[in-house]
Amino acid sequence: MNAVNVLHNIEKYFERNHSLFIKFGSLFAGIFFFLYIPLSMHFKMVDKLEQEQKVNSFLITKMINMNTRMEFLELSYEKKQKVMQEVECLAKNIYFEAGSEPYVGKLAVAQVTMNRVKNKNYPRSVCGVVYQKQRGVCQFSWVCEGKGNPQNNRTWRESLEIAESILINKKQYDVVGQSLHFHASYVNPAWSETKRLVKQIGNHIFYH
Repeated sequence: MNAVNVLHNIEKYFERNHSLFIKFGSLFAGIFFFLYIPLSMHFKMVDKLEQEQKVNSFLITKMINMNTRMEFLELSYEKKQKVMQEVECLAKNIYFEAGSEPYVGKLAVAQVTMNRVKNKNYPRSVCGVVYQKQRGVCQFSWVCEGKGNPQNNRTWRESLEIAESILINKKQYDVVGQSLHFHASYVNPAWSETKRLVKQIGNHIFYH
């Protein structure tokens, strides 16, 4: 069969099936316009809504932070001083206990400190918890080790930011649950046998 005959047969095939092609073409066009396009528009709208929700959540967080900051600014000078003393105590505990730990490890130490403040078996202030001694033994080792003042570096600034977010912005973190105790992973204190293990974060093991 030569090329002329092949082309002639192809033309006849298209002529016989012209109406069929039109029907299927219409069907595919209908599927595209009535299914694909609305679906693509739907996904675009979903993405847009998700972006708007993220922006709204960010703005709400900012508004809450502004409100808590305003509440702090409205305090008397004496009360401001007391809050800032608490911030410094918490920041020092984070810095000296978890300065080399990842960010979540710093949050964990801060949470243990605040858990103790809320617990009736411990002092009712952050500074009271941090500097507490039982039978002459410091609850946090750095206190009895006579550590100097924190250096003005990124770790100290990060520790201060966490402390301020908790005590001024009233932000709550939940990384170690109700944990009240922790120790370094390279030691095994006797008291750990009497506590319930919660989790390990970095080089610290946390207990309730």
